[in-house]
Amino acid sequence: MSVDRIFSISLAERKGEKLSAVSIIDCFLESGWNLYSSQGKIYYTDVGDDDYFNYVEKRITEEEYFNIVEQKEAHGEVISFALHFMEKSDRFRMVILITPEYEIILSPDDETRKMLIPNLNILDVNWYFSKILPPLLKSDFIIESFSYSQY
Repeated sequence: MSVDRIFSISLAERKGEKLSAVSIIDCFLESGWNLYSSQGKIYYTDVGDDDYFNYVEKRITEEEYFNIVEQKEAHGEVISFALHFMEKSDRFRMVILITPEYEIILSPDDETRKMLIPNLNILDVNWYFSKILPPLLKSDFIIESFSYSQY
């Protein structure tokens, strides 16, 4: 049986300020997360994916990826991609979804998730909190709600 672990964050707009998926992604990149896998590729869903989540993995520039994000956002599509974090010699990956309503859903990758007690299959939730919340708070986003579920 597989265990799914999901962090969910809902952002609210400040009066007169428009949220954007690019600014959300950028705040994570400025805090040490990376779009590129160890193979130098970005893992994402392309324009017109229509929520089938047919991921592609390509060698493209960050600018090219942000153009894709802007197109998906303009069409009201869910934006889905992976972020990577290096810590010592370990690389952790999270799959991210950003909905048109600016709900951010983050799921640690089963292959690379950070474990507090691996043999008991206990996720290091505090580590994820410390890597997810500060970038959003530093970027002055309003967090309307935050939750963690495991099922």
